[in-house]
Amino acid sequence: MSAGDEAVVVALARRQREADDWALVLQSEGLAAEVRRGRDGWRLETAASEAARARELLAAWERENRREPEPEPPPLAPFPWLATAALSAALLGFFAVTGPRAGASDWFGAGAARSSRILGGEWWRAVTALTLHADAGHVLGNVLGATLFAGTLWQRFGSGVGFALLVAAGTLGNLANALLRGAGHSSVGASTAVFAAVGALAADALVQRRVPRGGRLAPLGAGLGILAMLGTSERADLWAHFFGLAAGLLLGLPVARRLPGAPPIGWQAVAGLAATALVAGAWWRAIAP
Repeated sequence: MSAGDEAVVVALARRQREADDWALVLQSEGLAAEVRRGRDGWRLETAASEAARARELLAAWERENRREPEPEPPPLAPFPWLATAALSAALLGFFAVTGPRAGASDWFGAGAARSSRILGGEWWRAVTALTLHADAGHVLGNVLGATLFAGTLWQRFGSGVGFALLVAAGTLGNLANALLRGAGHSSVGASTAVFAAVGALAADALVQRRVPRGGRLAPLGAGLGILAMLGTSERADLWAHFFGLAAGLLLGLPVARRLPGAPPIGWQAVAGLAATALVAGAWWRAIAP
């Protein structure tokens, strides 16, 4: 600024970095500009004779660099109490048929996720094992977990698509667990699918930005925290839970990107029937002579 030319404030910023950026804009156009700290923030000052042009330049720069606000994620549907009640009834009802694992019923011999059998080609065990439970406490714990996490997943994607995602990720988790644990391992329980729901919810939170901008990794931390709290007990199959979580995250990312909202009822019916057919078909293959 030339001597005798009064300095005037042309812009006021909360952060120095923002004011410095504005000063660079003016300086690149040959205008003298200085940044000073004031009581009301960081002041960008220039000569009074250049103030009008400075304001025009800053307004043009703001228009060119203005970021469009990110769209808000669609509102969630009501919680699917009826669908979660149906899932709970199915798990409890099937447990009443199979009995506990200690009873050594034929259902466990045919459907448990025995790694040696899965690695030998009996892939359907990765599906059927999701419907078997070791004892009453095991099935009740998974019923509670499914009501909370699977229900929330279905609230987001719909019960049909959500159920298909649950079955697919739970199956993938059991397959990965069989590969890791080797031939001597055997597992049962819907908990792999329950943690798959946790992983899919974390994926959706990342994609749909349902967390503050500064906490983008928070969903992953929350998922691992839930795994640490609920999936690491002495009797728990930690690796099955971990792979369920990972499979839910892996499948949930592309699904959340493609589906900003729950698909219509027709797609829900197709996805739900396909997942149900997979479970029924896996059991038919398991018990077929």
